[in-house]
Amino acid sequence: MSEAEDGLEFLEQADDEYFQRLKAVKEARFRLGFRGLLTAASVAIGIYFISISMADVGFYFRKGEPPVDLGDVRSKTFDRSRLDSLVTNDQVSFRNDVVMFDELKTEEFNFYYSPLTHFVVRTAREMPDKELYRLRGTVVELTEWEVGMVTGRRAFAWDLKVAFDGAGRLIRWADAPQWARPILSYMANSGGDDIESLCLVLDGDDPDEYSVYLYLIVGAGVLMLATIGFFVDALVRWLRARRHVKDPGW
Repeated sequence: MSEAEDGLEFLEQADDEYFQRLKAVKEARFRLGFRGLLTAASVAIGIYFISISMADVGFYFRKGEPPVDLGDVRSKTFDRSRLDSLVTNDQVSFRNDVVMFDELKTEEFNFYYSPLTHFVVRTAREMPDKELYRLRGTVVELTEWEVGMVTGRRAFAWDLKVAFDGAGRLIRWADAPQWARPILSYMANSGGDDIESLCLVLDGDDPDEYSVYLYLIVGAGVLMLATIGFFVDALVRWLRARRHVKDPGW
């Protein structure tokens, strides 16, 4: 029997139920493809949001821990070796810091560099006013320690006549967010420091304020699981529809 005769015999034997099954297979295949694309997109988005939130969630889980109190950073008893033991997401507090390069600011935040701690501090508070000490003809009296800072080119005289007390979240250069890297680079170039030695301090940040990032991760996880579940459901329906069609071409 020829192939044409075989095809005619097959069509004669086919009934409405068979063509309904073919239609069901096509619909199941379309559903599978659509949900597959949706799942891929949601997983990619979920992984992105989880990856950018992990460091912030790490700080949230540090709530309840006491801050590392560095004390008076100008004091003769200040132990600079404690700076080396600090890690990202530590809470730190300090007093009497030297404020340099504080001209850098945004609408919401002010920034400055500390030659004593190598911190780049972001704060919502106003910076101390140095204008009185910058005026020409103003006599600025310096202590022996301050003279050493000026002659060693570690600070200007007017930087040493003001101070800043801060407390907040510490982030090492290697873990710094993308928005902060140009700021850290600018401060490193201005201060003549190795950029990898700098730390970003977010003054006033508290772990409880970071709970939103935990919710973001949970939401992203739920979204991914839901779309994966929809995809698995579509896959099962497609496989089931194929089994109900006896045409070997499917």
